Amino acid sequence: SFGSSYSLTLSEMVFWRFLTGVGSAAIIPLAIAWIGDNTPYVARQAILARFLGVVVLGSISGPIITGFLAELVSWQSVFYLFSGLFFVVAILMFLVYKTQDFVSGLERRPNVVQEYKRVLRDPWVRIMLFTLAAEGALFYGAFTFTGNFLKEKFELPLTTVGIVMSSFGIGGVI
Repeated sequence: SFGSSYSLTLSEMVFWRFLTGVGSAAIIPLAIAWIGDNTPYVARQAILARFLGVVVLGSISGPIITGFLAELVSWQSVFYLFSGLFFVVAILMFLVYKTQDFVSGLERRPNVVQEYKRVLRDPWVRIMLFTLAAEGALFYGAFTFTGNFLKEKFELPLTTVGIVMSSFGIGGVI
């Protein structure tokens, strides 16, 4: 995401957005799987509902906020914002992992690398992760440029483009 802010050509932007998509695509499905694996059955539906509510809220509000921010400051500011957020969340996740469990009562796993290796031996897991990476690369790439297309083709303000792009999240609600 940080590399996108320094893109000078469309080819550079496509490259960086492709990498962002590959790196980000599996976040939501893996979070859902983690919730399913680590949440007691009686609480699972409520936690999944809250999680997906936040995901949809982000799909709706994200384009509006970033459109406004791009119009107010610059288009690069959006990528700085997301780069900063990704960095802060990564640090917080590392700190939480080192100091406490994510869910109370969750048994501490002694060797996370061994667990990843065990899970990745399953061919369906590899297919799922590859598919999500490909979907993310296409989604983050195409979705990013849809807003630019609307701005250039119809000469819309970036805030309006953000509102139009938020319809993706509204579709998720429906």
